[in-house]
Amino acid sequence: LASAHAGDLSPGTAKVAFHILPNGTVRNLQVTSNTGNTALARVALQTVRTTRLPPLPSSLLRILPNGYLPADDIAFTVYPR
Repeated sequence: LASAHAGDLSPGTAKVAFHILPNGTVRNLQVTSNTGNTALARVALQTVRTTRLPPLPSSLLRILPNGYLPADDIAFTVYPR
């Protein structure tokens, strides 16, 4: 996905956060910080949206206090050439 938008991306890091529900669905996806441009933030969000996650293991579900797995500060970085 990023390679398709390589010309649009400026160097920087976009961080995203989201919740993974028991069935692997992503909810509450948001950009938490971005030192790049809006294209980098869009690619980070689209990458998470299009990724198919497997269901969470039942052993993990028993210890999750809110019924979902939080994913915080997942970083997508573009380095200068």
